[in-house]
Amino acid sequence: MNPPDYWKLTLELAKKYNKQIGFRIQMRAPDYKEEALPEFVLEKVPIMKLTKGKWNRAGKTEFYEPRYDHPAFQDAYKELNGLLAAERNGNPIIEFIDTFMYGFWGEGHTWPFTDNPFPDYATAERTWLHMLDVQLEAWNKTPLVTNTQPDLSVVGDAEMLERSVRTHNWVRTDSIFVENMQIETLSNRPPWVAGGAGSRYGREASGNGAPVQHRRSHGILSSMRWTWERTTARCGIFIGLAPPGCRRHTRKPPRLSMI
Repeated sequence: MNPPDYWKLTLELAKKYNKQIGFRIQMRAPDYKEEALPEFVLEKVPIMKLTKGKWNRAGKTEFYEPRYDHPAFQDAYKELNGLLAAERNGNPIIEFIDTFMYGFWGEGHTWPFTDNPFPDYATAERTWLHMLDVQLEAWNKTPLVTNTQPDLSVVGDAEMLERSVRTHNWVRTDSIFVENMQIETLSNRPPWVAGGAGSRYGREASGNGAPVQHRRSHGILSSMRWTWERTTARCGIFIGLAPPGCRRHTRKPPRLSMI
């Protein structure tokens, strides 16, 4: 594989400072005007417009999702996992990889839209459970971390989460402030499952310590914190390893660890 420079730099800095990193591959990126999927996938896989809802995100008002169940998509997806795992599965620098999930940012939803590209729920669930199995097979030495996102788009998130737990992988939430039913999911996870909570700097991560107290109160083992907006545009997400000039915008996150 030929990763971009920021990916190489992140790995170099992690090795230099004896840190571990986790990463997510986003198949849909609504904040960018450019298409997230490569051309060789777009040439073969139908792309469906979401129509049941309205959203203006970064000047974009039209949003599309691929037919994830298409054979060409599945072939490319399996190849990608194989290539990544060949280099990173079991690598001590990689602490975890985020579970591939449906929709915007790979979070498991396309809110505020209520439709999805699948013909029915059974097809959606079957597709995503198969995709999870592909990851489980490829990443057998590095934990997967599955979002506890409620199944707003009705594509099988709950089934993916259950299988992740039953295969002794980890769970996390992007935010307990938006869909706070995730607090119960994280609080009642089995003792063998690590949990993580991500929060944005700014509105959610205020200076009064409330987010930290929330994480402590429901037993989250650590906090996976992401820089956002201006910081990401200028510095990239370096998981606490910022390049020169970005140190004041980032903080060193606690390590995600098993009990």
